[in-house]
Amino acid sequence: MVESVALITGKKLDKLNYSVWKFHMKTFLLGQGLWEFVTGKEEEPIVDTTNQASVLAHKEWRKRSFQAVHYIALTVGGSYIGHIQDCYSSKKAWDALANLFQSGTEARKLQLLQQCNSIKKGSMCINDFVNQIKSLADQLACVKVVVDPTVLIGTTL
Repeated sequence: MVESVALITGKKLDKLNYSVWKFHMKTFLLGQGLWEFVTGKEEEPIVDTTNQASVLAHKEWRKRSFQAVHYIALTVGGSYIGHIQDCYSSKKAWDALANLFQSGTEARKLQLLQQCNSIKKGSMCINDFVNQIKSLADQLACVKVVVDPTVLIGTTL
């Protein structure tokens, strides 16, 4: 199953690929039947320790909940793992990453705009360069700054 996560997300979450990572992770977790844990709709059942079925249902819930956290953690790059390492629910991990990457603070907006100004094609193939520009435009859109990717490409070439 770990190989499936690597194939689905392509590469680990980094400062340039949040929008794409988020899409791939969400569709993967939906396909695994784990998305409800991330949204919080799949609530932890109350366990009745005197009822074997209740104990087993709770155990299964915890297993699936931790599986979702595990998949998220496997796909987060090393420099961002610290933001979720104390999250023991997939909802908390997902929300922590969303707050980090979708924060509309002026500092975040300036950071993204500075990345736009410093990006250079260099030896990158044009497809990779355009994808990187598109990723930055998507991240800017997440923080409510709308930039046309074609304008970004034109100003950075």
